[in-house]
Amino acid sequence: MILAHNPGLIAPNLLGARNFTQQSYVNLSDITVVFEETFDKWLDRENFNALQAHALNRSKLAIILHSLPDLSKRVLDFIVEQVEDAADWLFLTDVKAKDEYYHEFSPLFEDVVKSVDGGAERRKS
Repeated sequence: MILAHNPGLIAPNLLGARNFTQQSYVNLSDITVVFEETFDKWLDRENFNALQAHALNRSKLAIILHSLPDLSKRVLDFIVEQVEDAADWLFLTDVKAKDEYYHEFSPLFEDVVKSVDGGAERRKS
C-alpha cells in the first residue's frame, strides 16, 4: 500500500525550512504533493525557485499542474524536465474548469507521457 498525502500547496518558505520534514507529514507518507495549482502559479518566481531549490527527497514528492496553456512539444518537454527536477511524481493537464481538472484525461495526457518517457531516455544516456 502506498500512502499519499496531498496538502495541495506547501508554502515556498516551508519547503526550504531545515526542520520541515520533522514538522510535517512528509516523513510519514510515501508520496507528498508539494504543489497542486495552476501552471501560471507554478511559474511565479517564489514558487518556482522554492520548488527547484528544496533539499527534500524527490522520490517522495509529487507536483500537480492544471490549466496548462496550449504548448509546443518542445516547451512541454522543458516543463516536464523542470517539474521532474523538483519531484519524481507528476500530473499535468490542460483542463481549466474548476473542479473538473481530474475527472478525465485531457488530450494533453498522451504528450505528457511521451515527454516523461523521453526524459527517462535522456537521463539513461
